Amino acid sequence: MKLELELGKGPLGHDTVFAATPEGVVGFLKLADPRLGLSGRLVAHIEVSPKFRRRGVATQLWQYAKEVGLNPIHAIDKTPEGDAWSKAVGD
Repeated sequence: MKLELELGKGPLGHDTVFAATPEGVVGFLKLADPRLGLSGRLVAHIEVSPKFRRRGVATQLWQYAKEVGLNPIHAIDKTPEGDAWSKAVGD
């Protein structure tokens, strides 16, 4: 699936990677502010529109965040779906 990926700021000013199609934004990956002692940025929230789930959107968001140097790190507290996805993408 062809996605347009872009780094921007979320409503509260957090670094956020957005995924869009011609239909509009279909997912985002919000990163927490840098924390002392961490080598990257914790994933504060990741969301993909139900219509676009299980098509690799979250994985593309993750990879893009890595490519632009944000070094995303999985948070400890995840939903069951988020836990399965984090194991699938590794890191």
